[in-house]
Amino acid sequence: MSVVKNEQLVDIFVEPHVTEKTMRLNEKNIHVFKVRMDATKSEIMQACAFLYGVKPLSAKTMVYKPVAKRNMRGLKTQKRYKKALVRLPDSASIDINKRLSEE
Repeated sequence: MSVVKNEQLVDIFVEPHVTEKTMRLNEKNIHVFKVRMDATKSEIMQACAFLYGVKPLSAKTMVYKPVAKRNMRGLKTQKRYKKALVRLPDSASIDINKRLSEE
């Protein structure tokens, strides 16, 4: 594992990804975050341990490509983003809004 500075760890999580499906995953202790495009799995796990004080069991990442959506006003393209699923131990729980309330 590479050593990452604490300032860099804070910037890895962009925002929590909250949908109906991710709320069902939260019941299974899997939390979903949008992360920086250059973040690796080990950096995501280090950031989760630093920010929330819980060492995750695993992290899965997915990269979503831009999608063009058409409406009556024209064509709009969504940005490319990376999503991480972080699995925590059953005994641990985190507040995903913790980082948002600190800023």
